[in-house]
Amino acid sequence: MPEGKAFAEAMAGYWEKIGVKSRLIPVDYPAFRKMWVDRKAPGAVGYYNVANRDWIGAYAFLEKQGYTPSKLNDTVNDPEVDGMLSQVLRQTDRDKINALMRNV
Repeated sequence: MPEGKAFAEAMAGYWEKIGVKSRLIPVDYPAFRKMWVDRKAPGAVGYYNVANRDWIGAYAFLEKQGYTPSKLNDTVNDPEVDGMLSQVLRQTDRDKINALMRNV
């Protein structure tokens, strides 16, 4: 998505202001994903355009990227996050679901 480049440039600028040096390397998604899954891009951050109209979009993304058991494309392996995500689908109260998702 074209806004991805602008997003990456803005984030790099913010990071630079606090002393974090970054290097932007534009690649197409298939090339990035292969490097990421093969663990050949340590510390790399990708841009994903995820439509989050409700909590379920964020949940679906997090379930794939940061939920144990570890998968090739995960970025987070944290028991506390796992615990919160496992509670989400057991809830029926929308306010409690929203609170859990905000905490995640």
